[in-house]
Amino acid sequence: MGSQLYERLKQLKTSQKILKVLCYVENTSTFIGNFRIWCTYDVQENKLYCSVYLAFTTEMNTFTTGLNDWRHVHQRIKEHENSKNHNFCSEAYFLHFQKKDIGNLLFVNQNRLQREEVKKSRQVLDRIINVIKLIGKCGLSIRGKRNEAAAYLLNNESVDHGNFLELIILLSKYDVVLNDHLNSVIKKSEKQHNCNSKGRANMFSVLLDTTQDISVMDQCSIFIRYVVDGMIHERLISVKLCIDSTGKGMMNLLKKAVDTVGLDITHCIGNATDGAANMRGAYNGFTSWLSEKAPGQVHVWCYSHVLNLVISDATKSPIAVANFFYLIHSCAVLFKESYQRMNLWKELSEKDNIHKRLQAICETRWTAKETVIKRLFGTYNSLDDNGMLSDLLLVLTEIVQNPNLNPDVRSKASNFISSFIKYETILVAHMYMKIFQITGPLSRYLQSNKLDLLKCQQMVTSALENLKGIQRGVENVKEVCNTFITNTNNKIETMAISYKLNVEQIQSTFKEKRMANKKKTFNYENEEDLITTPEKKFTIEVFNTVLDTMVNSMNTRFVKNNSLYFDLSLLCPKNFPFNNLKDIPESAFLTLATKLKPFIPFNDNKENNVPDIRNRLSEELWNFSNSWKYLKNSLEEEYDKITLNETIGEDQDENEENYENLSTPCNLTCKSCSICCYRLLVKYNLFSSAYSLLTLAYKYLLTLPVTQVSCERSFSTLKYLKNRLRNSMANEKLESFMLMSIEKSILMELDNDTIINELGTKSDLLSKLLL
Repeated sequence: MGSQLYERLKQLKTSQKILKVLCYVENTSTFIGNFRIWCTYDVQENKLYCSVYLAFTTEMNTFTTGLNDWRHVHQRIKEHENSKNHNFCSEAYFLHFQKKDIGNLLFVNQNRLQREEVKKSRQVLDRIINVIKLIGKCGLSIRGKRNEAAAYLLNNESVDHGNFLELIILLSKYDVVLNDHLNSVIKKSEKQHNCNSKGRANMFSVLLDTTQDISVMDQCSIFIRYVVDGMIHERLISVKLCIDSTGKGMMNLLKKAVDTVGLDITHCIGNATDGAANMRGAYNGFTSWLSEKAPGQVHVWCYSHVLNLVISDATKSPIAVANFFYLIHSCAVLFKESYQRMNLWKELSEKDNIHKRLQAICETRWTAKETVIKRLFGTYNSLDDNGMLSDLLLVLTEIVQNPNLNPDVRSKASNFISSFIKYETILVAHMYMKIFQITGPLSRYLQSNKLDLLKCQQMVTSALENLKGIQRGVENVKEVCNTFITNTNNKIETMAISYKLNVEQIQSTFKEKRMANKKKTFNYENEEDLITTPEKKFTIEVFNTVLDTMVNSMNTRFVKNNSLYFDLSLLCPKNFPFNNLKDIPESAFLTLATKLKPFIPFNDNKENNVPDIRNRLSEELWNFSNSWKYLKNSLEEEYDKITLNETIGEDQDENEENYENLSTPCNLTCKSCSICCYRLLVKYNLFSSAYSLLTLAYKYLLTLPVTQVSCERSFSTLKYLKNRLRNSMANEKLESFMLMSIEKSILMELDNDTIINELGTKSDLLSKLLL
């Protein structure tokens, strides 16, 4: 029987390495019986194996090493098949096959969840692939014009996330699988992004300003500035109708608004207002009344208002400067008064200037004068951008030479031409172009929100030094002016030939005037002190006067809280490291320690007197400054929200420069500002014990206000909401509309069910219908 089976096995031909062999239990002379699935045959080694024995036991016998003794093969198979170990292995095999073994019984839920997770992942990926196919089919961009890469911002509907993510967000509203996936991603991202918020000091600062609406009612916007989780926030909390504009009346408005949101007025560390007497009066001003409730608070005169006053001081005198700005304003009004003259402007202007027009000077707009000069005279020391002066002279000449127009209009146009072609006018324009080249970036920077006081002070100091550098640089301005005149005259000549007009050329030198002889009053006067030429007269009476006025005005207006600013300047990373503790001045941090004392919790082991706080703060700063070069490398690059800054003021032109895309001062982790220092301290929980006072100092620094442009920006929203068609709107509704319009992020985070539940508590009828 064994020899017959051996011959039968030898005749099997297959390409597989392990063969299942048909072994039967003998009943007759033929092969009949049951199929043994455990018995396998290795063709290469010519051996029989027990597959279940190999799989479910570690014991060794003939069927694990391979049976190749074919003389009693049937008897050996029977003996093995009836053995106890083989039966145990066979039972284990059937349990495994039916998924009732110990492994499947113990991990049945885990295996099921894994299968469901794989299925869900495939479904999510299937939807994502379909979205990508749609974008590719329509030829759309993936990311869009502006997008937010951080996943924790995906639930913010006020942010543009780009085409791909916006489609995913839209589908998730109607697809359960994609919605669950998106929510899990947002939660994970929020958990990773949000820093530990323990140890918050409840300090805040106040931004406050008033304006009249269209119904001649004085509206007061109240913002608070605070720091949470390493992020600076400026939030509108109230819009109140101002009946009493005195300092005490403004304080009462603030007290009501702060009590409404549940804040303690004694935790206010500072306020930012304009320079009005009712705001910063020493005895009855708003600041003095606020100091009674919060004795340690600091008044910050809005840097944007101060800079605007500096520029205003430098544009009112001497008389040549006043005449220059009046000339530009009057010329713009001339075209605004008539559609015929405006059509003439569009007809004769170059293609690039068709949709541009001269802008009247608005005193309430902080960048109006810079915009007007740049539009008319172009960019300072630029060969490509020479402005619209040549177009303006061409149009004015056409008006003068047109006999069908009003004689008064033609006379005005003739006077404008005579003024614009003067060398003195072009020189004054270039003087202010050079000045605005320095103050313009500072002004635009100060119009953004979430500013850092130290960086603003550094930019003010830098602008002041640059102004001092050109204080006696009239010759350089003359060189740029002469180049501009040559290019513009060439352009005027070409345009005059094209339009067949006789356009006057711009003068390239001062017009000679007879200078009155001045007698010497004193013997020590010499001839050089006398003004003998128009050029010297302009240099002394115009150029030097304007620059000296600006420098002196910046020196006097930006000087306040010097001792506190000196303490805060030591926190800037640009001053790191301090080689030893003695490098920190002994007088440092005394003022800051006084300000921080009310926010330091009492500790039995440490005294909270000012000298002790100063010493502890100095030690923490010295240690931190020496570790900064290692700690800052752990700061990852993370994106902040792009701040959409609305342009402030009236008479805004569609094509004029706007600063909508101004980002926060630390849009990316720059690793060189106080904001980065504070984020690092909070992120790694270093404020709990290692740098507790230093973290509080950085929080105090970032909470201090710099400007109150948030209030000014809210006035633009106010004029949009309460217009001439809605001038009877109640103040309560106006406040609600302004809160929703300005604080869009908070609005979109409100849960609809919570709102419905709150509405249901307003009356019994609503309660029956909704709750």
